[in-house]
Amino acid sequence: MKDGKAGAVTELKPSRPLDHADALRAHGSSLLLIEGNGKLDKVTVKGDQAEIDTIKDGLAEPVSVTAVGGTGWIAEGKLSYIIGDNKGKDPGPFTLTPVALPK
Repeated sequence: MKDGKAGAVTELKPSRPLDHADALRAHGSSLLLIEGNGKLDKVTVKGDQAEIDTIKDGLAEPVSVTAVGGTGWIAEGKLSYIIGDNKGKDPGPFTLTPVALPK
């Protein structure tokens, strides 16, 4: 953006494939990204390259992240209870998982 107008679109080349990318959020000079396969990533863009570094793996059906101070709060969506293998079952309580974010 410059003077309220969009600039040119650049297709980014990620350093590795992404799996169900969701919830892209600004975080300092980088971005936070949730992957539906259970990862919280840090994305650093340089030109047309997007360096993907996993901060946390093994999250349960994450759908979003919000940074508060130095902590990323990851919300689980339990989407498998709506459209997947667990459809019709009781999902139980939803949780927010805190993860320390790199500086």
